[in-house]
Amino acid sequence: MGLKLTNISEQGKFERERVVMRAEGETEIGDYAVFCCKAGSDGIPLSGAMIAGFWFQNKIIKDGDLLVLYSRAGLPSEKVNDGGHTSHFFYWGASEALWTT
Repeated sequence: MGLKLTNISEQGKFERERVVMRAEGETEIGDYAVFCCKAGSDGIPLSGAMIAGFWFQNKIIKDGDLLVLYSRAGLPSEKVNDGGHTSHFFYWGASEALWTT
């Protein structure tokens, strides 16, 4: 049970930028948060340098479902994909791209 980060897509392209995770087993996503932190010159996140955080609402998702977190504002939704898995869409509500280098 849990979430596996699959990728951060379209980094720096604010309208399309998103974090994508896959459920490994039935998962309560309200137990999870995503944090964006500044990194040092060595690429390791700096202690206390959190830029923003997003905590997911309480919701159980099924094994193989996708969790897609856009940086921009929007309304949560979901879509059943071919094969029966569901993509769950969430929106951080940031005013600019978060995942830049």
